[in-house]
Amino acid sequence: MCKVIAIASQKGGTAKSTTCRNLATVLKNMGYKVLVVDCDNRATRS
Repeated sequence: MCKVIAIASQKGGTAKSTTCRNLATVLKNMGYKVLVVDCDNRATRS
């Protein structure tokens, strides 16, 4: 069974991506399998 966690806010600059990455790291370290999808239209490729 999977769980979906959404981090959302219409306001920009509220650290949604950072929160998502940090949460994914913690869950991965706890042994969970994690898939992160960031749908930010202003995201840049690194």
